[in-house]
Amino acid sequence: PTAQLYFDATRPCIAPSSTVRDGKGAKSSTSITLHVGNGASQISLHTSANQTFFFGKQLIPYEIKVADPEDGSTETGGIAPSEVSVKFDFVPVGLDRAEAQGTLLLHPGQALAESSDCSSCHHREKESVGPSYEQIALRYPLESSTVHQLGKKIITGGNGNWGHRLMAAHPQHSLEETKQMVEYILRLHPKRQKSSLLLKGSLAMDQHQDQGQGAHYFLEVSYTDRTAHGITGQHTVRNWHWRHPKVEAETYEKGKGVSRERPQGGDFAFVRGFVPGAYAVYPQIDLTGIETIVLQKKASQQNLRVVIRGDSSTGTVLAEGFVSEIDKEKTSSPMTLSVKGKGIHDLFLMVEKPDASGELLRVDWLEFIPDLR
Repeated sequence: PTAQLYFDATRPCIAPSSTVRDGKGAKSSTSITLHVGNGASQISLHTSANQTFFFGKQLIPYEIKVADPEDGSTETGGIAPSEVSVKFDFVPVGLDRAEAQGTLLLHPGQALAESSDCSSCHHREKESVGPSYEQIALRYPLESSTVHQLGKKIITGGNGNWGHRLMAAHPQHSLEETKQMVEYILRLHPKRQKSSLLLKGSLAMDQHQDQGQGAHYFLEVSYTDRTAHGITGQHTVRNWHWRHPKVEAETYEKGKGVSRERPQGGDFAFVRGFVPGAYAVYPQIDLTGIETIVLQKKASQQNLRVVIRGDSSTGTVLAEGFVSEIDKEKTSSPMTLSVKGKGIHDLFLMVEKPDASGELLRVDWLEFIPDLR
């Protein structure tokens, strides 16, 4: 059954309920509270720079705009700049500087922790089956050796550090993924915070030199709107992060027909199984200013067309390149894809060859090369 609900200014909050009775007279009820009248705020970042990767030393011009249905906007003056929090931070590779200051932003480890089963035993503030994230952050220093140690512990599981409680093993995650989770949790320490930036200015990306692939820059913008129609203010947060332009192929989010291969369980990994119709997806990557993509691959057949399609396996070709020679046994070689598209897309990496059979390609990494002209 369906029902229609009507709201107006005199009833900004209602609690509809539903009751079900069976043939023997037993019944069960449930209800939900609905609030209307205070629309969600919209936060946007405006920049001419790439919004996924950093390149060399950069000063990136930016402008933050916030709009709210009831409060107005930063452009019209309805929302004052002082009401908007803008935080920017750099996270070095390996966290070898324990005293490095930072904000809790859209850290890659946050998404990994939320998509795993961490919340079944851990909460941010309150102790559950296991300690809270904040308890963990207060106990451990933010340094490389600790992140590595705790990252391994997540994979193998164990007990003893927090009494007799046992933590289950998580072998489905790589060490790089669990280290990102640990990094996110340890940055919840209250002393690892920074003050707000202006709504318009430049972001200095100049701390990543010689840092390698693990360095990140993070931008977090938040705004709490005002009470409207009796509905309390809503807190809205938007996050962006910039990373090294070299992307390990095995970090794809989803795929079809492909799989991750980690020989002898070591750090080296690649993606295998590229046949016609198979793909690996790298989500929400910005091609703004990107001229070419270098692919480290092992081709088992010649005359292959390697393509990156946008947003689906049948989407527009955003980049392409051709393989003319087979790679020798136990070797790989780079190839270059010419970029045709721009903007932010889910990138579907695929290989094409009519009437082909068997595995055509394996991929180690991709590197996004900017147009420096």
